[in-house]
Amino acid sequence: MDWLIDPSLQEYCEMTQEFEPCVRQALSKVLAWVFFVYSMVGTLVSIYVIGFFMVTGITVFDDGKRRYMPMRLKISYVLVMFYVFPIFYAAFIKDILSMSNRRKKREPEYTVVIES
Repeated sequence: MDWLIDPSLQEYCEMTQEFEPCVRQALSKVLAWVFFVYSMVGTLVSIYVIGFFMVTGITVFDDGKRRYMPMRLKISYVLVMFYVFPIFYAAFIKDILSMSNRRKKREPEYTVVIES
């Protein structure tokens, strides 16, 4: 428990039988780790979404279709995704997970017929 509660604070809590400071510190550290993990996952998701956009030209909000987008909108999309998307990615998780599937469904399949 040393990683969660400072040993000197733990001794104080045991000596005074006042556990509120220890609980607060433990809860604070657990929440800090949860937010850290959430933000790291958000960063990885943002990198994936921006990479997908760079390769295919399809954004999270498209329906698997590549649409014309002027350069200023492309730059603003990338900047917004880098700054804001790591925080709000949970709201779009279904769209993110279905991005590649939607693209595959929209791609026309070509059949090659070889005549001899």
